[in-house]
Amino acid sequence: MLPITIVLGTIVAAGAAITIGALMLPETRSGSAESVISASPEAIIAVIKDVGAQPEWRSSVAAIAEDVAGWTETTRSGERIAFRWVHQAPDRLDLSFSSESGYAGTWTARLTGEAGGTRMSVTETANLPSPVTRLLAYLLFDPVSFSRKYLVELKARVEVSNE
Repeated sequence: MLPITIVLGTIVAAGAAITIGALMLPETRSGSAESVISASPEAIIAVIKDVGAQPEWRSSVAAIAEDVAGWTETTRSGERIAFRWVHQAPDRLDLSFSSESGYAGTWTARLTGEAGGTRMSVTETANLPSPVTRLLAYLLFDPVSFSRKYLVELKARVEVSNE
């Protein structure tokens, strides 16, 4: 009987420690990346705004469903994320997003023309209200790597389209 009590006590203690740790994680997580793309800001924005074509060049996107308010992307893992335009200008794009997985946030792109192309930075900020979602996001998702990957794929698509 004593070994069962020890095992159960250990499980409860581990669960409590994980819960406390998850509650201590910040609710907001952000990641940014920057790249120079050999194209004009207008050409880059045209590719970004052609949301229906994203499954062709974004490896994590399986499908896009456009609607009057924006679009919903379905990732290769099956997650659905709704996107809405907040602001569109020649040098900046702002989106809001909301996932069925329990998080929401913003995505911002800034574009600055320079010799040889456009310097583009992207920043994604996610709000993770649930401690479980927060813990999973910290264990399984790196927003800086995501931003870098997005820019690598965008650059490849824009520069091929510009040839």
